[in-house]
Amino acid sequence: MGTPFKDEFTPPAQDTTHVAPPPPPPPPVEAQAQQDAASVADVYRSSNAGEAAKKLESLVASRPGDKAYADALLKASDATLQKIGGDLGYIADKEKKDDKSKATVRDSLSALGRVADAAGPDGVKVISQRLAEGLPNEKDLGQFDDTLKSLAEDCQCRVLTDGLVQALAPIKPKAVEGLSELTQQAKDGVSQARGDYDKALEKKTQAEARLNEDLARFGAALAPEQLEAYKNEYRAKHKDVYDAETQAADKLASTLESSRGSLETLAVAGDEKAIKELYDGYQSLAKSSQHADDAIRWVGSISQLPLDQNPVLRTLESAKGKDFETKLQDDILAPALPNAQAEILGKDRPTAPGTKDDDPAALEADSKAASEELNTLLVSLVDVKGLAKIPGAVKDFQAALGTAVIDRNYDTLANKFLTDWEGQNRFMKALGVAGVVQSGFGAVNAFQDGKYPAAIIKSAAFANGGLELTAGVLHTMNSASPFAKNAAKFAARMAPGVGLALNGLQMSKDVEKLKDNKGDPGAWMQVMGTGISLAGNALQFVPVLGTAAGAVISGVGAGIHLLGGMVSGLFSGDDSKKELKEERTALVQKAAQIDESAAKNIVEAGSEDHERLINAGLTPKDIQNLAGSTDPKVDLNSTATAAYAKAAQAFGLKDPQALTQLIKQAQGNPQDPLTMIVTNTMNDTSLEFPRMSDGKDWYNQQDWKDLGQKFRDDLLKKLDGTKVKGGKELADLLRKGDPSQADVRVMFSNFSVV
Repeated sequence: MGTPFKDEFTPPAQDTTHVAPPPPPPPPVEAQAQQDAASVADVYRSSNAGEAAKKLESLVASRPGDKAYADALLKASDATLQKIGGDLGYIADKEKKDDKSKATVRDSLSALGRVADAAGPDGVKVISQRLAEGLPNEKDLGQFDDTLKSLAEDCQCRVLTDGLVQALAPIKPKAVEGLSELTQQAKDGVSQARGDYDKALEKKTQAEARLNEDLARFGAALAPEQLEAYKNEYRAKHKDVYDAETQAADKLASTLESSRGSLETLAVAGDEKAIKELYDGYQSLAKSSQHADDAIRWVGSISQLPLDQNPVLRTLESAKGKDFETKLQDDILAPALPNAQAEILGKDRPTAPGTKDDDPAALEADSKAASEELNTLLVSLVDVKGLAKIPGAVKDFQAALGTAVIDRNYDTLANKFLTDWEGQNRFMKALGVAGVVQSGFGAVNAFQDGKYPAAIIKSAAFANGGLELTAGVLHTMNSASPFAKNAAKFAARMAPGVGLALNGLQMSKDVEKLKDNKGDPGAWMQVMGTGISLAGNALQFVPVLGTAAGAVISGVGAGIHLLGGMVSGLFSGDDSKKELKEERTALVQKAAQIDESAAKNIVEAGSEDHERLINAGLTPKDIQNLAGSTDPKVDLNSTATAAYAKAAQAFGLKDPQALTQLIKQAQGNPQDPLTMIVTNTMNDTSLEFPRMSDGKDWYNQQDWKDLGQKFRDDLLKKLDGTKVKGGKELADLLRKGDPSQADVRVMFSNFSVV
């Protein structure tokens, strides 16, 4: 090998014999805490209690979020904290009011308050215990009490005050009385946070009700991806409402967490107002999707001991009555369970490498994981000794859920929770709803080809309370959707449960109640609006849900028509009709990417107009094209549109192209002869067919068949004999339909039935 050129020279090997050693690893938390505690002690010796407390604060602040370090430092500083507590107690006992004493107390408490905020329960206990030991057992705590009140007004020292009350209660009850204003502030703080949350939740509930109404009215005219876009655009439009609810829920949860210790301590002493504030606070928190699990755990935490050994529960019994356990079930656990379950279902769990999100194995894995998480949450209610009924009900539910999700055997669930539906309390119904939701979540394999489990579909819960059960199932799934980061992945998992709920609804006696105009319009709209949205999403992943989604869509028009103007009155609030229409139009235009005139046409049409077009075979895209037609301009809620769509339904005709052409030809002429033949025949047929069944104000199945046959015969006879242009062609077209697929019930507005 020759001599290398200049730029080919290889640098000499580095001498590795003198490389600096790596820096030593940081000392363990305990070792570091011991070192730092010594520096705190030095500051106390050289200065005073206030400066030592501030040194503690600066050390904790140097490691933000490290509760383990904060607790270790406080434990290591126990001797210094004992001295600080003694100094503050001396000032309180001797009623010192000089500036130096005031500064010492304020510096100490404000610094220790911030340390307590950053520490874990063990660290807070150390501070609280040492301060409690130093204080005199007197009602008047002088500067100590005054300073805590002042800091509490600025929302400081709540955690410290909470811990201090708990530490004082067993050893210095008079001192607790001395802090009565502070404990009242804790009660007032919970009350204020609860009131703020209730107001924010009411506004969010109204916003969601409006959204459900929108989807029920014109959701049938939007494709699945457009439905999702509409929801997103709507919630973005009203972001302030949704954000306010989230922030108020966070505030209520944190206030309860920081105040519950002191309020429970007061409850131990028989303070009914304290336990009522906690009860009411968690009752409100149970309605939050983000923090409902806190409410469930609270019920479990206060119920660990038997009633005769449990002063908190005895005070609750005194405040709420002997049936306090039933009230806990109905007021807190029943609303908390679906919201906590929704958060669990909405989690985005990682899919195994190489597995698609909608792979059946991935769906089953998610189903089982969600079931296990729900079980884990409910464990807090199982081993409690202070409640008589709740533990057994939860154990039964866990067993039923196990066989439903693991073995796909639904008999136990149906027998335990879906029978005697009307006689169940709210919590038992909530468990039934949770079981149906969990059974359907991700259960594509179990529900192959739309074969839903007979044990659930034919249960008494669906037969006698189908609207209530379906509303509960859809509410849980809809509440879960905001948590899902991957909408498509979530939709694939919820699809079987949506189909299960909607198919079961069709067998419900609630349908008969609606026929008799005795249904609950609010609940019906919730089911219809949410059902359309969820079914639309689910259709993308499980084609067999087409029947279920169609059932919802075909029921919407009849339900809204039956309820008439009541619905707008219920949900529109103070919004003017003009502003409401403008907002809906803008949202539809953006979600569907169509022009303003088409969007306005869709919004102004009634739900029954969209329903008839869908039943006649038009797709959402067809409806949008029809709504945007300019030559001629088509009115979706015109007499002509309704007449031809109704006729197509009566004959079982599904020919979107021919129907669209008929509708366009008749536009702009209210007295179009061919249209008049169709509408007059409908009116004449209904007037000539007054028969009612069993004295009821609706027809039975045979009545509808007879009515449909009479209409078909009469209309064909008139069309065959007319000289009106297009009459014979219309007759020939209608004969191509399949009467066995006819849906006569929604033809006649005065007999509209689901």
